[in-house]
Amino acid sequence: MTRVLVVEFDEATRDTLHEMLAYAGHDVVAATMDPASLTCLAACPDRLVVLCSNKHADHHLSASFFAHVAADARLVTQHQYILLSSNPATIPPALAAHLTQLQAPVIPKPFDMDALLAAVAVAAERLAPAPLPRRRGV
Repeated sequence: MTRVLVVEFDEATRDTLHEMLAYAGHDVVAATMDPASLTCLAACPDRLVVLCSNKHADHHLSASFFAHVAADARLVTQHQYILLSSNPATIPPALAAHLTQLQAPVIPKPFDMDALLAAVAVAAERLAPAPLPRRRGV
């Protein structure tokens, strides 16, 4: 079971994402787009898929979130990230650079549920530890 942190300011959208992901079998935690989400990430010993959704077309809140993540080496390597964007064409260059650094896909809103679940599945696979190599002759 994959743990997913939903970072969304809008309560209705956050609840919808929470229910959809929980129904798909994920363990879901939700936070608003504020320092609480960064505090949650910093304190979490688990590896998470982090689903961040923008509130404003200029992406200033998600840009701030991803700037903080990109500046923390542990957060960069411990979790996998996905951005839900209401307008991917307006993603500022700095945010685009952070998303590239984090290998975070951008899912346009309104989103297709299957596409979102597929992106979460890919992110979950990337979180899984690599299998140990088999020893020869054993």
